[in-house]
This record gives sequence, C-alpha cells and structure tokens, in this order.
Amino acid sequence: MAVTRSRMACRRSLVLALLLAVVLVAGPLAEVADARPRRRATSGRRAKKRPARLRTARGPGPCKWRGGGSVHPLCNRRGGGIRLVVVTNVPGTNMSVNQAWAPNVTSFVQAARAAGFDLQAHDGAGPGQGSFRTAAMQRELRRRGYPANRPGTSMHEWGLAVDLLCNGKLFIDDPSNHWCREWVRANAHNFGIYVHPGEPWHWSSNGR
Repeated sequence: MAVTRSRMACRRSLVLALLLAVVLVAGPLAEVADARPRRRATSGRRAKKRPARLRTARGPGPCKWRGGGSVHPLCNRRGGGIRLVVVTNVPGTNMSVNQAWAPNVTSFVQAARAAGFDLQAHDGAGPGQGSFRTAAMQRELRRRGYPANRPGTSMHEWGLAVDLLCNGKLFIDDPSNHWCREWVRANAHNFGIYVHPGEPWHWSSNGR
C-alpha cells in the first residue's frame, strides 16, 4: 500500500513538472507571436498601391507664349517668360536666335547662300543688336532714340526676330540689292519667317 502511494506521488510530481515546463515555454512564444506585424483587415479587397510619381528632368521647355507664328519659343524652364529664353548662334552668321527658331533661320540662310546671297543681322546700333536682345539692350536703344519697343514687348527679346542685311547692304529699295531682296521676299515664308509690315528689314516668326 505504501509503495502504491509512493508511485502516485511520483506521478503527480511528474505531471506538475511537465505542466510547469509547458507554461514556461508557452509564455515567450506568445510574446514573439504578438511582436509579429499584423496585417490590416480588409473588406475582401486588396489595397491598391499608388503609382510612383515620375520626376521629369529639368531643362529647356516651351515658354509661356501667346504670340503665335511659326514656332513656340523655348525657355530655360517650362512656362518661363521672356527673360528665360534659350538662344543659340546661327552657323556662318552673326545672328543669335531662339533655339526653337534656329533650324528655320539656319535653313533659310543656307538656301540663300546656295542662291548666291549672303544674309546677316544688321548690327548698326551695336554688336548683337540686330538679332536677340536682352531687356538692357532694348532699353539702351530707346535711350539713344531708336524706334525700339519698350522692354518686355519686343520679338528680339524672345529671340524670334532679325534685322536683315542682304549681301552686306541694308534691306531697303537699293537697285544694287534688288535681286537679294526679291529672293528673300519670295522665299522667307517657306521657312516660317515673315516681314514686319512697317519695317522691311525686320523679319520674325510671326511678322511682328
């Protein structure tokens, strides 16, 4: 009888030891489970990922422009104004024009040269005054009495106008310059270049 009681006591001690071991192990496991990130409950639909925004490279872009004509001028940044225009030189000439208009003027000059005529900008008022002008250059012309538009309103400031010299001579009714002038008048529009109604030497992308 004593042996039986002793065995039962041993079994109880063993069961208690096992239960204690289970409790000690289950505690840390529960803490680990709680530490795992939980997924948000959804109503049967997966949340849509927002598309990543594409960053556009900064650089020349269309200016803010309402002047019409054969081209839309380019500025240092998209939507820029008259003081942010991008200009470039026309090969073989003293002309500086807006980058958007440069292919037109370059082709025009090359076609004229093939026909035997040399086209340059008339810089009689000073270097660079016959094509692209800054606001300061425009202001200086007005101060000196030239019939120049007020700063901010000239096609020259957009790089979209050129005061032409034809075979080194002014674009006026000079008999010695007749054929050069006639060629320009007959062909300029084919290149998106138009004469100002009141200034026969002033050619631009929109005739202003």
